[in-house]
Amino acid sequence: MRGVYPAHILKCIQERFAVSLYEEFDLIAGTSTGSILAAAVAAKIDISKVLSLYETHGKEIFKKNPFRQIPYIGSLLKIAHLSFQSQYKNNRLYSVLNSTLGDVKLGDISKPLIIPSSDIGNGNVHIFKSYYYNKYKRDRIVRLADAVLASCSAPLYFDPARVNEYLLADGGIWCNNPALVCVLEAQKRLGVDLKDIRLLSIGTGQSKKGYSINSGKHWGIFRWKGTNLIDYIMSLQSQAIDNYLGFLLAKDQYIRINFEYENPLPLDEYSNIKDLISKADKSASYKTDDLAKIFSE
Repeated sequence: MRGVYPAHILKCIQERFAVSLYEEFDLIAGTSTGSILAAAVAAKIDISKVLSLYETHGKEIFKKNPFRQIPYIGSLLKIAHLSFQSQYKNNRLYSVLNSTLGDVKLGDISKPLIIPSSDIGNGNVHIFKSYYYNKYKRDRIVRLADAVLASCSAPLYFDPARVNEYLLADGGIWCNNPALVCVLEAQKRLGVDLKDIRLLSIGTGQSKKGYSINSGKHWGIFRWKGTNLIDYIMSLQSQAIDNYLGFLLAKDQYIRINFEYENPLPLDEYSNIKDLISKADKSASYKTDDLAKIFSE
């Protein structure tokens, strides 16, 4: 659900600078919820439509179990879910992806597109790529909706996705922020000199929450409340990549747009949509001058 934030920022860029997102970018990448946005831009789907998907289908995709609202029973069910199965079925999400992306395959997309996932069957990274380099033949017949579902299959939230011979999970396990992958790919495969790269990276929120020095004695699953651990790992990854790129690229080459939060901001909380849109609008306005350097040239 935190994909609402980057979706609205992209919408602001499209409308305020009167540009085509598809035409403006030479390479597009997105992980997890970001893969929905990246796929949509690469498939020439209007970002406003994608934003409305979050608003329309969020509650349906993350449908709560009514028994969890009863404190004691809810606690038992949550323990059972954390122990034996994912919190949500992915069929609702898959239905939305299919209706939006249709039967488009990665081989049909000429725009360089990168969608990271994790090959949990073989213990490797797995990166879906459109057919923009003549050696990228494996993914040509992969449906775009299948690649996005795999990248969105966050552990504890959704079961892994089967794509052809691979069992795949969320790319956020290793590449929650794919910006560095973009820089390396632009250099190696597209032949772009590092000094000529201009990079826009949009996050989905960065936690400011810390833990007391005295809290280290009780560090089990209940300390993390299950999915909080996944959120924390992904947040740290994004921060690390942001730091690396800050050293690698000059200030006028790299724009990072994100926001910090202190209160819990779960990946599955659809009631936060209006707050996320408000934060995104504020962030886009604050970065207007920086964005203008890219989109007004």
